[in-house]
Amino acid sequence: MARLAETYLFRAEAYLDKGQTQKAADDINVLRARAHTKLANASEINLDYILDERLRELYLEEFRMATLTRLGKLYDRDKMYNPLSGKSIEPYHNLWPIPATEITNNDEGDIEQNDGYTK
Repeated sequence: MARLAETYLFRAEAYLDKGQTQKAADDINVLRARAHTKLANASEINLDYILDERLRELYLEEFRMATLTRLGKLYDRDKMYNPLSGKSIEPYHNLWPIPATEITNNDEGDIEQNDGYTK
């Protein structure tokens, strides 16, 4: 289940990936206008801006770890905003481990476990 707001944010991500920051800002501004808050400028749109907007808009609705992992930002954002995380998170956590069943049941070739995880 997804809300329309999440769809706008996904599309803003896609526009950002294509270098179309004005279109990304336009999508974000649909949400910001509805919330009666300051509109975003194309010059300030980057992935961190979109992640911040996702947090404001989808707080407690999205599985945040999955979003950050999908974007390879889990480690960086955790270290930036959670100084107490200590050694509980490492750079390899940006990827999920490959399930052992997928590795052992694969008869088409060798699947290597993602770095940092044991087989």
